[in-house]
Amino acid sequence: MATSNSSEFGIRLGNIPLLNLRLDFNCLLALFRSEHFRSQFRGHRGKPIPIETHFFTWYGRPEALLTYLVRDSIVALECAVSGAVYCEAIARGKFDKRILEAIKNPFKLQGKGTADLVFNVLPSLIDSTFSLEKRDPEKWERSRLFYTDVRNPLFHSYEIANAEPEPVWKIFEFIWTLFQWLNSWHNIKTGMGPIQLNNPNLLVEVPDVPDYRVKQIVPERKLEPNSERDANLPPDLVQAPDIEDVLGMYLPSEQKVCFTLRANDGRRVNMEFSAHAAMKLFACLTTAHQERGWKIPDRL
Repeated sequence: MATSNSSEFGIRLGNIPLLNLRLDFNCLLALFRSEHFRSQFRGHRGKPIPIETHFFTWYGRPEALLTYLVRDSIVALECAVSGAVYCEAIARGKFDKRILEAIKNPFKLQGKGTADLVFNVLPSLIDSTFSLEKRDPEKWERSRLFYTDVRNPLFHSYEIANAEPEPVWKIFEFIWTLFQWLNSWHNIKTGMGPIQLNNPNLLVEVPDVPDYRVKQIVPERKLEPNSERDANLPPDLVQAPDIEDVLGMYLPSEQKVCFTLRANDGRRVNMEFSAHAAMKLFACLTTAHQERGWKIPDRL
């Protein structure tokens, strides 16, 4: 027999940490508010590129990643509502078997679809005024439409059809307003117990991530021509092509290393280094990495 934390298929199940749900979503929304972060989904110079997030690097189709992120954010919201009902029921002395079963499976309740169960019926087990329909009728109507047009299709064989990140960003902003509705009747900080955060407000606020921090996650690829620099070079200094990408490397001998590079004008450039020069370059790049905090690619 399956229990609440295991499955007959051999997969053990456990509760999702509610604090993690909030932190993860808030950080994701903070990144989507950055144009530099969103630009990854459009590729570079007409070609798709790996997409760097705060947790992983995605090498698949950008449409699939956008779909995954929207689905995961919706699951996070629905789990957060169930978790809030659980915490409020205990705090108010209302916790019983009926509420436990409703939290584990809201579809056992009587409602008019998934959105109604999540945002109205389930919170009303604690207090009818917590219902989104009563607390904010306009937002409830928009939520009902969102579930009909987006959530339910994405959970039943549909995916986002293009790699444009702006509509997904707008979805995350809307989900954020639903978290704010949740915050209006449940204080997640009361459930932290002994957990200490340097900034507990990150649970209920979207952090302001400076552009240079985003560029540590997503290093700049594009290099614009710099005519002013070129015009002021000393006469004994030759400006090499500005390099945007490393296309390959080979070792022609024990004492040489060659790189095939792509310049910002699209040309392929071959550069050969002595072993001594290559190791000095490596030491310089290591220093730059330490100083700037750029993320090292997990694939070449």
